[in-house]
Amino acid sequence: MDVGAFLHSFLPSWSSAGILLSYLVYLALAGAILPGKNVPGAVLSDGTRLHYRCNGLASLFILMALLGIGVSVRLISPTVIADRGPELFSVTFIFSVIVTLLLYITGCKSHDSSSSLKARVTGNFIHDWWFGVQLNPHFMGIDLKFATSYLTLQSILDVRQPLEAMFTSTQWLNSAWGKKPEGKEIRRHILNDKFWASVTYAILSTRPLVQVLRLVDAEKKPAMGFIYNAMDEAKELIAHNLGGEEASYREIWDIIDVRWEVQLHRHLHAAAYYLNPQFQYSERKSSNPEVKLGLYHCMERLIPDLTVREIADLQLVLFRNREGFFGLHAAKSTIAKRSPDSFLSERV
Repeated sequence: MDVGAFLHSFLPSWSSAGILLSYLVYLALAGAILPGKNVPGAVLSDGTRLHYRCNGLASLFILMALLGIGVSVRLISPTVIADRGPELFSVTFIFSVIVTLLLYITGCKSHDSSSSLKARVTGNFIHDWWFGVQLNPHFMGIDLKFATSYLTLQSILDVRQPLEAMFTSTQWLNSAWGKKPEGKEIRRHILNDKFWASVTYAILSTRPLVQVLRLVDAEKKPAMGFIYNAMDEAKELIAHNLGGEEASYREIWDIIDVRWEVQLHRHLHAAAYYLNPQFQYSERKSSNPEVKLGLYHCMERLIPDLTVREIADLQLVLFRNREGFFGLHAAKSTIAKRSPDSFLSERV
């Protein structure tokens, strides 16, 4: 392997920068123009809410259509991303550093008193650079917040006792940081039980959703047949984590339902759930009518021939009743050990 040539492939070029810039400009325009349901965010400390237009899926479909048109008229190459992969990696990294630097500088200089844009400078450059000094930085109306920062809450909760011990120690109180207004403000939060209650609430209400994200990102098995059930289980786990009282989890459920219905839920998820034998043969199988409705919508879309669709529908009876190949001992014993697609492909 030619190491020199490999490293040279990562050198950024103006054409790769143009590709990235075009993509970002498209996202900005699509986000501002395309219709979508406005979904309110969480209530901030000053009582205000940010609103988000949920049109990401429409933006993706239109982008795919535009790329397809561009390829068909030979305006762009179908392998443009693969051909310039290393270059785009470098350009994206440089761009992210520049954006982070600008956010850090503008955040430190911000005099805005709102919860979203109020500067929260801790004095620790690494912390302020990584987590940001503003809660919801915006550029031309575009929210630039990086959501995965919230995953650090679990790490903070894990070291609660050491943190409380540190902020009550003589060494901290006599240090330069302990005498600064920012240090006193942080100490006040760390020693406040309400702060830790909020951290715990955030973790209990988001951890199940993080597990769904990990399922989607995992490469061990196709996620499509498990997403529908995973979302239902995540909601139930959130309710359980918050004590089971509807008043404690209803607001979070409503937010999840809106995002799920507007952006994520499709008939394909319901159909994949129905065709997953791990759920079809489970005692806790969902009886929601939308599951079978989603299945038949997908069948009409994927099997336009009515005769073939009727044959498939009859095979569904065998699948549902665990008859024929589905009733064999070998099939029953491998349900939980194989992905739904491999299980069905050999038996249909």
